[in-house]
Amino acid sequence: MNTITTRFQTELRTLLAERGAVDACAKAIGVNREAVSRWKAGKLMPGCENTLRLLEWMSLSAQSRILTPIEPKTEQE
Repeated sequence: MNTITTRFQTELRTLLAERGAVDACAKAIGVNREAVSRWKAGKLMPGCENTLRLLEWMSLSAQSRILTPIEPKTEQE
Protein backbone atom coordinates (compact mmCIF):
# COMPACT_ATOMS: atom_id res chain seq x y z
CA MET A 1 0.00 0.00 0.00
CA ASN A 2 1.40 3.40 -0.89
CA THR A 3 1.69 6.45 1.34
CA ILE A 4 -1.19 8.32 -0.30
CA THR A 5 -3.58 5.39 0.19
CA THR A 6 -2.53 4.97 3.80
CA ARG A 7 -2.98 8.66 4.55
CA PHE A 8 -6.36 8.68 2.79
CA GLN A 9 -7.59 5.76 4.92
CA THR A 10 -6.25 7.32 8.11
CA GLU A 11 -8.00 10.63 7.42
CA LEU A 12 -11.20 8.85 6.43
CA ARG A 13 -11.22 6.74 9.61
CA THR A 14 -10.68 9.87 11.70
CA LEU A 15 -13.60 11.71 10.11
CA LEU A 16 -15.88 8.68 10.24
CA ALA A 17 -15.14 7.93 13.89
CA GLU A 18 -18.05 9.99 15.17
CA ARG A 19 -21.40 8.32 15.57
CA GLY A 20 -23.56 8.82 12.48
CA ALA A 21 -20.71 10.00 10.28
CA VAL A 22 -20.81 6.93 8.00
CA ASP A 23 -24.48 7.52 7.25
CA ALA A 24 -23.92 11.25 6.72
CA CYS A 25 -21.03 10.58 4.36
CA ALA A 26 -22.96 7.97 2.38
CA LYS A 27 -25.92 10.31 1.99
CA ALA A 28 -23.74 13.29 1.03
CA ILE A 29 -21.91 11.49 -1.77
CA GLY A 30 -24.77 9.28 -2.95
CA VAL A 31 -23.59 5.78 -2.08
CA ASN A 32 -24.81 3.16 0.35
CA ARG A 33 -23.55 2.88 3.91
CA GLU A 34 -21.87 -0.46 3.23
CA ALA A 35 -19.59 1.09 0.60
CA VAL A 36 -18.43 3.78 3.03
CA SER A 37 -17.86 1.17 5.74
CA ARG A 38 -15.73 -0.89 3.36
CA TRP A 39 -13.69 2.18 2.39
CA LYS A 40 -13.19 2.96 6.07
CA ALA A 41 -12.02 -0.59 6.76
CA GLY A 42 -9.65 -0.54 3.78
CA LYS A 43 -11.44 -3.48 2.14
CA LEU A 44 -12.36 -1.46 -0.94
CA MET A 45 -11.18 1.75 -2.55
CA PRO A 46 -13.69 4.12 -4.13
CA GLY A 47 -13.69 4.73 -7.87
CA CYS A 48 -12.45 7.99 -9.35
CA GLU A 49 -15.75 9.91 -9.21
CA ASN A 50 -16.57 8.72 -5.69
CA THR A 51 -13.03 9.56 -4.57
CA LEU A 52 -13.52 13.15 -5.71
CA ARG A 53 -16.88 13.38 -3.94
CA LEU A 54 -15.41 11.78 -0.84
CA LEU A 55 -12.44 14.14 -0.77
CA GLU A 56 -14.80 17.11 -1.06
CA TRP A 57 -16.93 15.74 1.81
CA MET A 58 -13.81 15.11 3.89
CA SER A 59 -12.60 18.66 3.27
CA LEU A 60 -15.95 20.18 4.25
CA SER A 61 -16.18 17.97 7.33
CA ALA A 62 -12.67 18.90 8.43
CA GLN A 63 -13.36 22.61 7.86
CA SER A 64 -16.55 22.48 9.91
CA ARG A 65 -14.62 20.89 12.78
CA ILE A 66 -12.05 23.68 12.68
CA LEU A 67 -14.53 26.54 12.23
CA THR A 68 -17.19 25.38 14.69
CA PRO A 69 -16.39 26.58 18.17
CA ILE A 70 -16.82 24.07 20.95
CA GLU A 71 -19.52 25.20 23.32
CA PRO A 72 -18.68 24.76 26.96
CA LYS A 73 -20.90 22.32 28.77
CA THR A 74 -23.14 23.83 31.37
CA GLU A 75 -24.84 22.06 34.20
CA GLN A 76 -28.58 21.84 33.76
CA GLU A 77 -30.59 22.72 36.83
